[in-house]
Amino acid sequence: MALSLLLPILASTSLGQHQNPLNAVRRELDSGRSAEAIPGLETYRRDHPLDPEVCNLLGIAYDRVGDGDKSLEMFKEFARLAPDRPEAFNNLGAAYLRAGNPDQAETAFRRSLALRPGGVDALYNLGALLNARTKFSESKPLLEQAFRLEHSGAVAYELAVAMAGMGDKKDALKLLESGTPPKDANAAPWLKLVGALEFDQGNYQRASKALDQALLLAPDDLELSYNLALARLQLGRVDGAIPLLDKSFGQLPPSSRYVREGAVLASKGFPRQALSRFEQAALEDPASYDALYNIAVLRLEKPDDPKDLDSALDAAQRALAINDSGEIHDLIADIYERRKDYRNALNHYQEATRLAPDNDRFAFDLGSELLLHENYEAAEAILHAAQIRNPESSQIYLALGAAEFMGGKTAESVDAFLKAVDLNPNFEPAYLFLGEAYTFSGARSKEVLDKLAHLAAKEPRNFGAQYYYGTSLVVAMNNDGTSTHAALAMATLNRAAQLHPRDARVYYQIAEVLRLERRPADAVPYYTKAIALDPDYPEPLYKLGQVYVRLGRHEDAQRMFDRHREVMSKQEVSLDRRSSEIQSFIVSMKGMDEPRSIPPEATRHN
Repeated sequence: MALSLLLPILASTSLGQHQNPLNAVRRELDSGRSAEAIPGLETYRRDHPLDPEVCNLLGIAYDRVGDGDKSLEMFKEFARLAPDRPEAFNNLGAAYLRAGNPDQAETAFRRSLALRPGGVDALYNLGALLNARTKFSESKPLLEQAFRLEHSGAVAYELAVAMAGMGDKKDALKLLESGTPPKDANAAPWLKLVGALEFDQGNYQRASKALDQALLLAPDDLELSYNLALARLQLGRVDGAIPLLDKSFGQLPPSSRYVREGAVLASKGFPRQALSRFEQAALEDPASYDALYNIAVLRLEKPDDPKDLDSALDAAQRALAINDSGEIHDLIADIYERRKDYRNALNHYQEATRLAPDNDRFAFDLGSELLLHENYEAAEAILHAAQIRNPESSQIYLALGAAEFMGGKTAESVDAFLKAVDLNPNFEPAYLFLGEAYTFSGARSKEVLDKLAHLAAKEPRNFGAQYYYGTSLVVAMNNDGTSTHAALAMATLNRAAQLHPRDARVYYQIAEVLRLERRPADAVPYYTKAIALDPDYPEPLYKLGQVYVRLGRHEDAQRMFDRHREVMSKQEVSLDRRSSEIQSFIVSMKGMDEPRSIPPEATRHN
């Protein structure tokens, strides 16, 4: 993305004393009286048509009075008459650039550098031009050379642009912070870049300050207004951001403007203000599909009362009348699902998949709906077809594995779960299923355990990777009746506890390691902590009762067994808890997709 290009330098050459006839007009140029200098220069040129210097001075003078065509004509003549002078091609390049001919400008700047490889003006001008063309790998060496020769603010700015464009944003920011920005309106690009870089570093307060200062100098810069609005939103200053968004999108028709603003506000975590914008867009244009779609999304995602679901359905159905798409059918199905109208939900999921058979999200939603209502064969058929069309979708493989598992095809489900993790190691839901797969993976248990070990080593900060690897090690020890993996399991589960310190399951598994090591007294505090974090978690209740029996604390044991029976009765827990866990997890997974709201326009900083 090109950042603002500072104005090219039009370097004039000093005149020797032998050029006395031009001294008077040169003084007029130096004093800013360019219009008054032109007649004298033209007279001199008629009398001395082969003198290149008068063409150079006329090029400068015409540029200063705003006659770009004449200026370019004079610099062309200057270069023709003085083909060995680097400043002739540097000034010609600047004139081409002002005339909107960047290709010819680049050629001229390169010719100037060929004549004088260390020319600061040409290095700067060519570097700035390449920056504007986002050719940062080419511009950076030129600007580094220019900066070694001249530590000016203009060169520092363009070098920072190149560095940021190459991804070296921290050093670009350091360079700007070590320099002095211009004191006049030319400081705006500098401050704008500082603000963008601070924003990228997460320094929103400093970004806001720099962008505020830049906007005072360049109040009509719409991109600047937009970036400042984003910085204010990051600081929670929504009231200060909305007027800037109004300004940034002010050139759009009202309905489009409100939709764009709503999308930005929704993406930054201000659903109430976003909803207001979308509703205003729908008032301005009742046929705005985008406005109606996003109203439905926000009403569904952030319901304040049951009537919000009615409003969501109304908006979605109005959007459907405008655009009969898979996207809107999928959203309507979600609304019906929330209303517990499963028949209509299933119908719309099916229609979404029919209209867009290659969309993995729609297929996943349909398959998940079928799974939730125990139609495992239909779900498997839908998801298998979707897997063929979307062979890189980890979500589809995950749902397919769940369908196969629930349908009793445990070996096939192991393949699907392993494939889901291979496709996306950061897809945490897959760890639940892969961890569950270990208990029924049979001959492939070592392969599953090795996969979990690989992922745990690769993702030390991923709770799912640590927890499910540790849990599988505990299962392995339970299966073979040894404590072979105790140290590794304990280390892995402790990492999981550090990542999610309030997850009862982790402490239960740690207690299990200690139990398998025949350290029942040491296991008691961990079972107790698991129960304190989740009083309705049945396993630690029962295991703690068993430990109390071994320790001779029979009254405490009876209390735990009574509590266990109470929890089991209340929850009506299925004998096959894996199936129950997978079903409940699919419910939560349906809310883990990317936000439906139309994404805001990307910020224009590097």
